[in-house]
Amino acid sequence: VVGRVANADWASFTVAAAPWPWLALAVAGMVWALQAPGWPARRLGWLWMLPLLCWRPERPEPGYWRMSAMDIGQGSAILVETASQSLLFDAGPRHFGGGDAGERVIGPQLLARGIGRLDVLVLSHADLDHVGGTRSVLAAVPVARSYASFDLAAWLRRDARVWPDVVGDAPPARMLRCERGDGWRVDGVTFTFLHPVAGAMDPGGDRNANSCVLRVAGAGHSLLLTGDIGVAQERELAALGLPPTDIVLAPHHGSGGSSGRELVMASRAGHAIAQCGYLNRFGHPAPAVQRRWLRAGARFWRSDRDGAVLAESRADGLRAWAQRERQRRYWHGR
Repeated sequence: VVGRVANADWASFTVAAAPWPWLALAVAGMVWALQAPGWPARRLGWLWMLPLLCWRPERPEPGYWRMSAMDIGQGSAILVETASQSLLFDAGPRHFGGGDAGERVIGPQLLARGIGRLDVLVLSHADLDHVGGTRSVLAAVPVARSYASFDLAAWLRRDARVWPDVVGDAPPARMLRCERGDGWRVDGVTFTFLHPVAGAMDPGGDRNANSCVLRVAGAGHSLLLTGDIGVAQERELAALGLPPTDIVLAPHHGSGGSSGRELVMASRAGHAIAQCGYLNRFGHPAPAVQRRWLRAGARFWRSDRDGAVLAESRADGLRAWAQRERQRRYWHGR
């Protein structure tokens, strides 16, 4: 009986990760409620848990956004939140031998932010460091709409045959291809795909070159999510008139075959972020790429050094910070 109750859907529910004062209040209420019978107002202690259960993280104002470039090792996973909706760009890597970033980092992060549903999931291309955690993300939260540069339905079926250990994953309600010019506007924020060109995607070609590129533009600030495009695709974007962008996710984790002069000069970014793993075997980010962004005036963030990189677009300005600096652990050297 106990086992059946524990496995029931109503036996537990997930709440957002509240600040420590609300947790302390809930613990104090639990201690009060568990005192011996006769303790004054003992049952009122359970009410002290309500702030913890009802707390929700602050969302951006209409016209603004919040970005989290997660610390998922050698891979890509970026969460973008607006006033009422949430978008995930890429689902992180899978680790051969056990686990993936969707199960280990992204799913818990979504639930900690109080996100029980993804409005949009964008998968830039089918490399495992970008899509390895997809099915774990789908098992954690439902997805209303997805965009990808490949046949996501076929990929999910094939992945389920190879990795049957992920259970409970349901495909997105709508699965679409990303194509230049497609986009939408919500909460005063515009989302526009800049790449790839419709009909130009070659299923047997270079997956990196086919990556979805998404621009996020709000009332005051903009963000460019680039997947693994290379210098040739960057030149194409610059030639088409890429608008200045406040934050750019350095293409291909800052590899030497990306972040060319044309993209760096056209974007005029104040911040560039390379999502890369500590001591990764590819040498990302390339020193020349880092110097190129720095010489152009951008602050260069790298997840192997800074951990998760977050940014908030607000009416009073754009703020970016590294989570490792705000919540430093004793083993993080300065």
